[in-house]
Amino acid sequence: MGRRAMSQTERTRLWRERARHGLVGRTRAGFELLPPITLPAGNTITIIVGDCRDVLPTLGRASIDATVTSPPYFALRDYGGGPKAIGLQPTVAGYAAHLVDVFRLVRPVLRDTGTAWLNLGDCFCTAPPGNAPNTTALSSGLPNSIANQEMRRAAQVLVDKTKLAGLKPKDLIGIPWEVAFALRDDGWYLRSEVIYSKPNPTPESTRDRPTLSHEQVFLLTKSPRYYWDAAAIRERNRNRCSVWTIPKQIVRGHSAVFPEALVERCILAGCPPGDTVLDPFGGIGTVGLVAGRLGRNAVLIELNRSYAELARQRIEDQTR
Repeated sequence: MGRRAMSQTERTRLWRERARHGLVGRTRAGFELLPPITLPAGNTITIIVGDCRDVLPTLGRASIDATVTSPPYFALRDYGGGPKAIGLQPTVAGYAAHLVDVFRLVRPVLRDTGTAWLNLGDCFCTAPPGNAPNTTALSSGLPNSIANQEMRRAAQVLVDKTKLAGLKPKDLIGIPWEVAFALRDDGWYLRSEVIYSKPNPTPESTRDRPTLSHEQVFLLTKSPRYYWDAAAIRERNRNRCSVWTIPKQIVRGHSAVFPEALVERCILAGCPPGDTVLDPFGGIGTVGLVAGRLGRNAVLIELNRSYAELARQRIEDQTR
């Protein structure tokens, strides 16, 4: 079934959103702005289908108050962007350099008082196991569906983690810190490392190390002084500590979902009410969903049209 035609009201709203973010007439540049979602409280979620490296230069300067994102992890899956897609670089240094390039494009659109939250997971210098379909991939904790297998195999064709220079077999690569240090060297203030601790990690098949049950979330800023609402995320009448215990979340339609509770803390602490959050790797829209629920606007950029459409439907279903 084809997409229904937009009403005049929806077309007017779409034009206004394009104008607000500098996107009027830009669909021919290789990306597309989906009809914006206006929530009952008046805040708006904008979803743009395209490569964030093409879209970010078209956004208005200082139009974003916070960035909350979890890019594709290194050498894990091919989400359909081909060998130039983030996560499919043949080296760790190349992966870090591509993320530095993305954040260089984020910097002009982020206000001087803005915050940037970056969630990354690590991996080992080993080849992933080849589990049978419809089982659990022990290395990732994700259902090993046929689609998930295909994405993982496509990534393995492009990136061989067993042949990374300077690493020995079985080494923990240290990817989150490689990226964090590269961003700091590029001028970002590296303000905090948050440990996203999963109380429900998937058991791993390894017998010679602890099960990996955490990821990093880095707080980065443009300036030494920035918006920070400590009261919004206080715990038991004290300042929030840097280990956040949050169960992992599984949502049908995507193999690696940003937990809503994790996103909520980032937005509450780092984005003023009524202002705008950006996710340059929008996925199925968790940042937009949470931003809308918290009374913020959101701009999501997603390369995969199927995910972008799913994000729009998910946000509409859960916020109206």
